[in-house]
Amino acid sequence: MNNDFAMFTKEGNDEVGKLVDSAIAGEWGWEKTSYALALIGEESSTEEATDTAVRESVWEAMVTFNPGMDFGVVK
Repeated sequence: MNNDFAMFTKEGNDEVGKLVDSAIAGEWGWEKTSYALALIGEESSTEEATDTAVRESVWEAMVTFNPGMDFGVVK
């Protein structure tokens, strides 16, 4: 899996990568995943975790590796 989630540092990308791995393995919905990103974003060293580019990268990874999953998003 691509481990570039548009974070500013390698450490930030690694942190979000762990979250994505957990979200995929645990089949989290988007609401739970988004909440977990917000928690990461509360830290000053990873505050960009809630930026649009990061959220879009996380979403893309989730739908790529679990394409049939219901993410709880109404189209």
